[in-house]
Amino acid sequence: MLGGHHSLDWSDVKYYYNPNTERIEPVAYESVSAFETRKLCGSYNYVVGENVKKTFHQQLFTDATFFKAYIREVEKIVSKDDLETFFTSVDQELNEKLNIIYSEFPYKDYSTDVYFKNQKKIQAILDEPRPYQVFLQEFDTSKMKMTLALGIITQLPYEIKSISCGSEKIRFSNVITPSKSPNDLIEYNNYTFTVSQKFIEKLQKGKTLEMDVSILGASKVKTLEVFAYPYQHTLKQRSEKISGLSFFQFNQDSTMAYLTSGAYEFSDTIVLPLGTKLTIDRATTITMLGNSQIIVNGDIEFIGGRDDEDHITFIGTGENNIIQVQSNKKKFSKLKYVLFDNVALCCSNAQLNVEHVAFVNNTNAICLDKSYLTLVNSTVSNVSKTLIAYNSTFKVSGTSVSNSDVFIESANSKGEVFNSNQIKVKKFLNELSASEIVKVERKKGSKYVK
Repeated sequence: MLGGHHSLDWSDVKYYYNPNTERIEPVAYESVSAFETRKLCGSYNYVVGENVKKTFHQQLFTDATFFKAYIREVEKIVSKDDLETFFTSVDQELNEKLNIIYSEFPYKDYSTDVYFKNQKKIQAILDEPRPYQVFLQEFDTSKMKMTLALGIITQLPYEIKSISCGSEKIRFSNVITPSKSPNDLIEYNNYTFTVSQKFIEKLQKGKTLEMDVSILGASKVKTLEVFAYPYQHTLKQRSEKISGLSFFQFNQDSTMAYLTSGAYEFSDTIVLPLGTKLTIDRATTITMLGNSQIIVNGDIEFIGGRDDEDHITFIGTGENNIIQVQSNKKKFSKLKYVLFDNVALCCSNAQLNVEHVAFVNNTNAICLDKSYLTLVNSTVSNVSKTLIAYNSTFKVSGTSVSNSDVFIESANSKGEVFNSNQIKVKKFLNELSASEIVKVERKKGSKYVK
């Protein structure tokens, strides 16, 4: 909370062995306090694995007993009342010392604001919205086993308290998930649990599957929804349904696929051949029936016309209509004058230039994973989450977002939002793990400000 992170560097960590207590005590050294807090001392340090080479801090903070005690103390320290009470108690003596300093350094400006900002930051870290994504991989009715896939995106270790399905709940003890390294990509690991017959029956009836978790040692418990379908690791694992491919025209070596102007209906998921670039002509409307998707393992070029009748329009009728783009090439995909109505754009290992594009009436608009995006002069309306970015970089400018719960949800990403309007947007940034998001605006009569 004091912002003295300098002393956490390996070369500045000092300890003293107290011969009376026979304990090792940390020594405050090279602290350089009053900097902004970005993480906790225990962040990213709870690591597991036989081949992991642990630093001393990682060894210390991978001890569950120590970590629980540590988090309990952190919760006490960031109590708002305690900090205000402390400054009130030292106010007179503090002002006396400040007057002495100001007599020699009158240009110095002392403020307690940084401590209260750090306090709020730590409180936010302890109250992050979702530590990981959870998918139901499979369940075995003969062995009464259920396997969940967890994609960890948090900087702190969590303890799985219980899993419930409808009115059935199974409690656990000492099931701990590690923290994610800030430089690592999100990995999904399987966790298998023994469940009861009644639990399986509830699951088969389609009851909601939920998981109660808490930061290791924390008092607050969070309830996470478990997605009732398996996590698919790559787009290549999807089954290829080719019935809709008859609408597309391919060049001789299948490196290019074309969809000419017209109206189309797709009821199956379309998977284009690996390395194929998809181009769609202007004045094209695609209705995606059920939960059909279009999966492109290559680049895309959707260039509509400026007039409404010349736009390229995607209309989804299901709950999970998606255009998925995965491309390991260094070329940019381009979208211009396109309307996505109840259809999300999801990208993996892709680079996109999106301009004059509208997203309406959906849960999500754009989802990025290990991708780069520029979003310019576009609109988003009646969409719960506008931009979800994992391990990605993005620039947004001149874009209007209205009637949305979250503008940006990010994990391990970098982004800049420039001159973009927000109307009835509940939350600008939902930071799942450490990210660098900058919002730049131009206010009346002033220069650009961050």
